[in-house]
Amino acid sequence: MNEITFAVLGTGGIGRRALEVSQHKDALTPVAACDRHGVAFDFNGLDVDELLAATEGNIDNEVATDGGAATREGESGVKQHGEDRGVIASSQARSSEDPIQEIIDHGDRIDAVLLALPNYEHDFIPRTADRFAEGGYAGVMIDVLKRSRVIDMLDDRSEAFAEAGITFICGAGATP
Repeated sequence: MNEITFAVLGTGGIGRRALEVSQHKDALTPVAACDRHGVAFDFNGLDVDELLAATEGNIDNEVATDGGAATREGESGVKQHGEDRGVIASSQARSSEDPIQEIIDHGDRIDAVLLALPNYEHDFIPRTADRFAEGGYAGVMIDVLKRSRVIDMLDDRSEAFAEAGITFICGAGATP
């Protein structure tokens, strides 16, 4: 079996679970993870246990289900570690102004990208996929959520994705 390398965009519940499950799958290697604060890379395979321990608390019962926009004032729903928050709490990660672009820039070493992102504006996922296509990425992109409006937007881009070598799976389900 060939090794499959993958990146996770979003280290909340779904992203964390995908990383955890990957530890029990032969030939499935997480090589990158990011959130809005930063990015972690290790093309020999991320230390998933360390990353999970560092990002524990990325799920907060107080975070609203509107994509995380409404929380109690002063709370982000992400574990705080001094100046570090989110993925940059990991020793494998660093802060980034544009973590998604950093994943795109290393796309030649990534077979699949799991979009484990909250419900942002409807065109966020299609625009993100466009960025991967424009950046020369070829591989599989998986959006776990079934976002009905997004599916039509992605269908409109199917030719561009095919030309780029991208297979996009939408509504794959939240269970890795």
